[in-house]
Amino acid sequence: MVQFKALILVSLVIMTLNSCSGQNKNSKATQTEETVKKVMNDTIFISKAQFQIMTNKMGVLDIEVIGDNLIAKIANSKNPILKIELGDNYIIAKGNNIFNSSVPSECDYFYPLSNDNKIVTKGKHTINLRKIDKVTE
Repeated sequence: MVQFKALILVSLVIMTLNSCSGQNKNSKATQTEETVKKVMNDTIFISKAQFQIMTNKMGVLDIEVIGDNLIAKIANSKNPILKIELGDNYIIAKGNNIFNSSVPSECDYFYPLSNDNKIVTKGKHTINLRKIDKVTE
């Protein structure tokens, strides 16, 4: 899925740059940035500085998000993919409706979604993440 998104992103950037060949450089940058935003609008990046770990035990990771802009973006997004900087790596978290018995694929954690595909939080700032145990064949 990530490779497919990257391929789409590269294709869109190349098409945008080719179609803007007669315009000035400022226009190219603006259109390229807009293309990137449209392709990656379902992924929210959360850096170390933007959250605090509240709980991290037995497959449960509760994070408290810091920053009103980020909180608003998370609250208003429908079923976003969260890419969270944890230690020296990033973890991927996807939403899962609270009434589903299955878990999402191709991610490290999942978080609960309401029926309108919004992230269910504890209070206003805390996101509850559940670790997905990877099954090896």
